[in-house]
Amino acid sequence: MKKIVLIASMLLSVSLFGEGFRNVKWGANLAEIKKSEVSKKFIKSSEEQTQGKYYWNLDLYAFEDSLKSAGKFDVKYVLLENKLIQGSYSQKIKKGNLENYNKMKKNLEDKYGYPQGVYKSSSFLFENGEKNSSAEEILTWYIKDTKIDFILVKEKEFKIVYYTRDKDLVDFIWDKGFEKEREKEKKLMKNSEFIKSKI
Repeated sequence: MKKIVLIASMLLSVSLFGEGFRNVKWGANLAEIKKSEVSKKFIKSSEEQTQGKYYWNLDLYAFEDSLKSAGKFDVKYVLLENKLIQGSYSQKIKKGNLENYNKMKKNLEDKYGYPQGVYKSSSFLFENGEKNSSAEEILTWYIKDTKIDFILVKEKEFKIVYYTRDKDLVDFIWDKGFEKEREKEKKLMKNSEFIKSKI
């Protein structure tokens, strides 16, 4: 019995805890991801993200997959200019059942130890005079070239988000994020030069 449990946990660790995201290295392109995810049917979408003066157009590739002993998850690859920069697993919580959440938390702690960051918050929402509570917990691990956030949104879902920490990729991400602001500045400069030439 112990052997079966050990083999199951080893299989889980291969798909969940490999280098980069799902054994795909950070910076990999879509063709490389598809080669690693044979037979998976990707659903493509796009997303805009902003942070102050930074702006990114991201491509998302999602599919459903099963992880041994923890059920079905939505898996998502996030690419910027055809480079893998982020990945995630997410699962809806059914009627407050935290069994799978606790399993995944244990797997992460067994693999990486106690999280380096622990964030907990709670708030109370009032609707039609009734008090409802919502809570969020984020556990964070920093490993090699990857940051992992394990996020619980009470009564809704939990997700495991992997972010690249590779220095060259992080520089690339911030550089791309500032492109729109640079274009705006160039346009202002051109307009001011045009105004000067007319004076």
